Amino acid sequence: MPSELRWGIIGCGVISHDFVLSLRNSDKSHRVVAAAASSLERAQEFVKNVGIDAKAYGDYSELLKDENVDIVYIGLLNSGHLEWILKSLDANKHVMSEKPMVVNTNQIKQIMDKAKEKNKFVMEAFWSRFFPAWRKIREIIESKELGELKVVGMNFGENLVENRFHLHKNESPIIDIGYYVVGLAMYAFSEEKPEQVEIACDKNSEGCDIWGNITLKFKGGRHALLYYNGSMRASTYAYLAFENGLIEIPYFFWCPEGFVKIKEEVEEGKKRGV
Repeated sequence: MPSELRWGIIGCGVISHDFVLSLRNSDKSHRVVAAAASSLERAQEFVKNVGIDAKAYGDYSELLKDENVDIVYIGLLNSGHLEWILKSLDANKHVMSEKPMVVNTNQIKQIMDKAKEKNKFVMEAFWSRFFPAWRKIREIIESKELGELKVVGMNFGENLVENRFHLHKNESPIIDIGYYVVGLAMYAFSEEKPEQVEIACDKNSEGCDIWGNITLKFKGGRHALLYYNGSMRASTYAYLAFENGLIEIPYFFWCPEGFVKIKEEVEEGKKRGV
């Protein structure tokens, strides 16, 4: 890749707006050179609103023909991700796609095979992993400062809008907010594959999940207890329980500003009263 990454934005909604603004805070050199929306007017309005000097396109395919674009950011609805990731790779562009990049293993295999064929970089924009708080937590886990990580627990309840409950559009609560509880648990356990997965849930008349209670069991009795609910606002938090302490992440654990670390100081042979 060149020293300066030249971005093309496909999809000019709120997420893309926030992404473009965030590039200004990077310590690397980035420049948005093009943006495409479902109409030229929307693309022009987007370019104006985010304050960039970029070419506006009313057709996603036209942006992919732009030789000034090195990498494409895809901020479309979930149902459009697979198609435009593959088309971007075919146009010899690197790709960053909003989450979920795709929704099943067959689709991800298509993308990985195409990326290898074209020798291009592909990444899912799962922002939680890049927050300083989560990176610091990973350091604590790996250093064994609090001993072995034993349990991860998370709650995420949100009253989602109606258009988040349509499987034919790749939209559902497990993909929207359940994605965070599972994703951050896997992050904490260093992507280790669970030995056992148990899920209790409720579905609507179309078969789309409404809420879910997920248990992930790992080797050595370690486990994750994860709850999400797309139909109501519920207590939202995360905790990581270690042999010798605890980390608590309050509300907005998926985009935290900080966390609380509790280290147990117990004299040998004595137990704290309960």
